[in-house]
Amino acid sequence: MQENDSEGSPYKLVGLGEVGVICLLHLWRATEFALFAEPVDKALETRVDFGRPASLRKGQGFKDRTAAAREIVKLTDLKTFGRVDHFLDALGKKHIG
Repeated sequence: MQENDSEGSPYKLVGLGEVGVICLLHLWRATEFALFAEPVDKALETRVDFGRPASLRKGQGFKDRTAAAREIVKLTDLKTFGRVDHFLDALGKKHIG
């Protein structure tokens, strides 16, 4: 089985994709789990340097992106992961430059 293949996994929830799981985690603990989807990832990839290659492991990649969002919260007046998500989403979709 490939690393990113969830078929046959006891943790697979039929009909619930990665973004859905991320949203549930955020709703469960909004101060610990940041929100991420493709536009947010795009914004991070073009504007954030992690100082090392991005991990190909999904769990570590999520931790890295959450750490980046936590730093954005500290450095800005956005205050929450939800606001960081909206900001990065707008950057990723090129609504703002």
